[in-house]
Amino acid sequence: MPKTDLSKNHFMLEGNVSLDICDKLIQMHADIPFLSDEFSKEEKNALTFPLQKHKGATAAGHYDANIKDSVDLNIAMNFWHTPSAFSKVFQPYAETVNQYHIELSRMMSEYIDKLWPDELKDLPGLRNAKQEWQVRDGMLIQKYLPNQGFKLWHYENSCANERTVTRQLVFMTFLNDVPGGGTEFYFQNKTIEAKKGKTLIWPAGFTHVHKGQISKKHVKYIITGWIHGDTASWMNKQ
Repeated sequence: MPKTDLSKNHFMLEGNVSLDICDKLIQMHADIPFLSDEFSKEEKNALTFPLQKHKGATAAGHYDANIKDSVDLNIAMNFWHTPSAFSKVFQPYAETVNQYHIELSRMMSEYIDKLWPDELKDLPGLRNAKQEWQVRDGMLIQKYLPNQGFKLWHYENSCANERTVTRQLVFMTFLNDVPGGGTEFYFQNKTIEAKKGKTLIWPAGFTHVHKGQISKKHVKYIITGWIHGDTASWMNKQ
């Protein structure tokens, strides 16, 4: 049986998106006012308010500055796919997010083509599994002031709830340069510097435990979200 050399292949893709899109996403975060102080599932209707700014919540759904200290702009699911469903005031933002999603989709395809091991492509039952991966959730534009960040080691599907259990991959783009404000990966013994436009895709599981570097001097912006498996089949079992 062929073996993938995990010492050389960390299943992490590094790419880049347009710097202009980074600027527009930062401006989105600045333009949208707070609708609430804290994340809540029962918040404003997403069709009325597809962009909602709140204190950054953990995967468990609550705000804890000792774990994650940020201000997040939540972008509703499918905002970039069906902009006509929303008020015209949101149309320019929908176009920006759509441009980002197009560039992200290009990198998702590159991830599948380059990092999906050749031996898995030929195994029955796995040949088409990669085609189920899609962005089926919203995205988050996150702002961290100096001394703020995601401070604890974590991985992205560690909470077994309906929001996290089907996360397969994670994506993240640094929207500005932040000296000493990158992302550390524990098992890979690897730190990715926060360079404007730098985009990462990596597995959501425990193999990729990570945390943010905390900058004491600089504001940090990122956009992040998750690439999911077949959500429908899991939900039907509930």
